[in-house]
Amino acid sequence: MKYCKKCNIEHNNNGNFCSRSCANSRIWTEEDKNKKSIAAKQSIAVQLENKSRHKGFFTKKCLICKCEMILRSSRKNQKVCSKQCSNEYLSKNAKQHGMGGYRQGSGRSKSGYYKGIFCGSTYELAWVIYRIDKNLPYQRFDGYIKNEELKYFPDFLIENNTIIEIKGYHTPLVDKKVALARELGYTIKVLYKQDLQEQFKWINEKYGIKDKAKILTLYDSYKPKYNYICDNCRSNFSTDKVAKTTTKFCSRICAGKYRRKQNFSSPCS
Repeated sequence: MKYCKKCNIEHNNNGNFCSRSCANSRIWTEEDKNKKSIAAKQSIAVQLENKSRHKGFFTKKCLICKCEMILRSSRKNQKVCSKQCSNEYLSKNAKQHGMGGYRQGSGRSKSGYYKGIFCGSTYELAWVIYRIDKNLPYQRFDGYIKNEELKYFPDFLIENNTIIEIKGYHTPLVDKKVALARELGYTIKVLYKQDLQEQFKWINEKYGIKDKAKILTLYDSYKPKYNYICDNCRSNFSTDKVAKTTTKFCSRICAGKYRRKQNFSSPCS
């Protein structure tokens, strides 16, 4: 009896392996694999076989990295080889045609004007209202600052050459903006929701607005998006939220009264 060199099973076969499977098996190193790959790519037989499989295909160079692409005839308009090259191509093309860059009101925040001053979000609006009501100096930052990597449009400028940047949340881009401003000699303060509690408190005390989402009603040209009739008191009311139910109410009080009427009028089960 002897043991297989591959699987260590006892056997009586001729040779060192218990089966043809064990005899033919190999453990290939990365070096072995690379050698075989290079040999296959240089083989004329392999190249001819690959070309025969590429009928209906053609080659084209990527506009960004200049690598050779093998494409189907139906993709003759493809310009780049990968998502990374596509992003670079789109960015380059946008710069050539003057596209991209900062545009007022282009973000997701609720923007608008207050006393003729543009506010990019309701957080900015609360800050501006507080500064105006308290007679504190401020102004929109005029233009932008930049370096080779970044073009930055700050929000506001106050005394002592200090930039005020108001954000809803932190991103790595904020750190780059802070570094750029400091590099060019500015002092910069980045304000988030937790830094604007005094402003929110002032809005509540003076304008009676507790809900931060409703601060946008203070914009100069604010108009609610939707107009409805209350199913309880039949009065007209407006809101920025689309109604998702068949019944609509101007307040929680009306909603409660309507529900109670419905409950009293329904037969007992």
